[in-house]
Formats: sequence, structure tokens, C-alpha cells
Amino acid sequence: MTWYPCNRSSCFSLTVLLGIMVLLTGCYRHSFPQATLFPYPDEPSVPVTAELFADPNGTFYPPDWESRFKQGWRIRWPAGSLLNQGVRDPGFGVWLAAAQHRVLDSIHVFGKDKQRIFILVHGYNNTVAEAEPAFEAIEAKLDLRPGDGVLRFYWDSLSGELIGGGRIWFWAVGNSQLVGVNALRSVLNQFSDKEIYLISHSRGASVILSALGNPVYDPSFVRQTLAVAQRWGADRRLLWPSVPIAENRNRLHVLMLAPAVDWIDFCDESQQPVEDVPFECQQFRAFSQQLVSLRYTLNTKDPVLNKFVGLSTYFNPTRLGLKSEAGDRLEKIYPIMRRYTPTPFNDHRFKSYVASEVFDDMLADEWVAVQK
Repeated sequence: MTWYPCNRSSCFSLTVLLGIMVLLTGCYRHSFPQATLFPYPDEPSVPVTAELFADPNGTFYPPDWESRFKQGWRIRWPAGSLLNQGVRDPGFGVWLAAAQHRVLDSIHVFGKDKQRIFILVHGYNNTVAEAEPAFEAIEAKLDLRPGDGVLRFYWDSLSGELIGGGRIWFWAVGNSQLVGVNALRSVLNQFSDKEIYLISHSRGASVILSALGNPVYDPSFVRQTLAVAQRWGADRRLLWPSVPIAENRNRLHVLMLAPAVDWIDFCDESQQPVEDVPFECQQFRAFSQQLVSLRYTLNTKDPVLNKFVGLSTYFNPTRLGLKSEAGDRLEKIYPIMRRYTPTPFNDHRFKSYVASEVFDDMLADEWVAVQK
């Protein structure tokens, strides 16, 4: 796999494009929870549907998170993340650490008596309000039975408009990996001997893949992370814990709609590049034997995966959901992969993919679709 390949003329064009994007920064913002619906083990009844929300580092928002944030004219997130706030304010850090254990305990209780668990993961540039209708549409298509549970997994994928939506892509790439490693993996480790269906859209595919195995990070993201850790007087392990996915006899079924990923998202962590130069992955990741199926869509007209002007190979590649060449190689390495190709349509929206017939086919092939 070649990562960021370019000749002199194309590099010049890409540099100019990046310069324009920096000048036209656009508007962007963090995404926050809209409610405090996270389950707790002391609730009188465990809900069929639960919600979680993780910040950019993969730290969970506790149910009483709003009581800890400034309101009114003060921004709610003065330190940039829950983890950063905890470093600045030791008392907040103690409260946050205890709250993480409570959240995971609640998820353990949520899944304890479930036979099947459906985990829904949105993509980048989505707020709760934007992801919620697609989640509802997915649930309407699932043949939910007694003993099933649905977990809506929200993460701070940032939210931007116009050029701001392009600018946040670079941050959302790294954030999706941290969220997968630190948050979604911790959730999966709470379950044992379950049928677990992970359904994602766009960069949500990276959240899932990073949960299943440590990812390869963009070198510039690594440098920025190390700089933050040094300011804290800590090292990178504070941001990247090394807790592996537990082999708990689960059976994991992955369904990726418009996956904004590429070969590099399947590359083994030992291949981590140290410089922003053309990079050839020599070893792909070996997934847990718990992963029994991996289904994805291929839409050759998806404008976002094409980065609008044909740059799917650049700036953290996104070819898997767009071009057959990416899947051709990966399907030889991972026989459990299966692609679904709709009639090409010029759309990337979550709800459009959920409404497509190929998503119905994916659910039917997993034997979880509502019978028509």
C-alpha cells in the first residue's frame, strides 16, 4: 500500500489546495451529548436501548457530566477534552476516573442477559441530532427480539460546515482511532459469549477497526500527541493504553456503510511510519478469531469518499467504500470480507445508505433483518 504518494507536480497542487483550505478555515465545533441516558447498574430496569458518548480521546461522558461544565457565556469544555481537563484539575481527574468505571460497569450489566447486541457507530462530522435519525432507521430494520439490546455509540467526531467540514477531517481521523482503542474496545470487553453486530457509517468504520486491533497512526498525529503528553509531564501511554481486546468467545459481525478507510486501516501496528513519506505496508493485521464476518458497501459515486475532487488516495485514504482496488486486495487477505455494490449514487449521508437496498441485503445475510 502506498500512503500519500505524489510526484513533484501533484505535490505542488496538493500543497496549494491545503493552503487554500487553511485560509478558508470555515466553522467547526465539538459535539456534545444531548441527554444523560447512559445506563447505570442501579437503575430499576436495564433498557433495551442504551447510549454512550466518548470524547476525542475515547473518554466516556458520565451521566452527570453537565454538572461539571461551565454554562452561560463560558465554554463548556475549557481544556479541550475530558482527559485534558482532568490533567489541569486533579479533583476533576479523580471524579472522571471513577466515573469511567461506573460507565463500564453499567454496560456490563446492560449486556449481561442479552443474547444479541447491536452497536451503532456514526461517522465524522455528525452531531447527536444528525446521527439519531439514521440510528432510528437502522433499529426499524432490525428484527429485534426479547433478549436483544441496542447500544447507540456516539463519539465526538467534530462538526463543521463548508470548508470547516474538510478541515476537521484530519483531526477526526486520529480521533476515530483513539475512540476505537480506548472506548469501543472497552465496551466490547464487557461482553462474553454474545452475538455482537457492529454497524458503522463513514469514519465510524475506523472506530470499529481500531477497537479490534491497534491501528497505524498518521505520523503528524503521533507528533502532536507526544507534544501534548510532554506538556502534561506524561508519555503517550496516557493517551494510548495497551489493553487488548479480550477473547471472551463473542462472535463479532461488522457491517460498514460507506467506509472511509483504506489499506492503512488494516495495517499491523508494527508498521507505524515515522515520517510523512510514501509508505508501503508490509504486514496486515491479524484480527481476533471472534470476528466472523465483515461486510461493506462500495459506491463509486460517493462524493465525500472521493474528497469531491478525486483525492481519495490522499490525506488519509478513503478508497475502500469507493474503489474496487482497495477491496480486491483486502478480500484476498481476509476471506470473511464481502462487498455490497449498490447502483452508484451521488450521496454520502448516513440515512441514504441505511435506506438503500444493499443495507437490507447485508442485514438479511446476517439473518437480523425484519421479515417483509
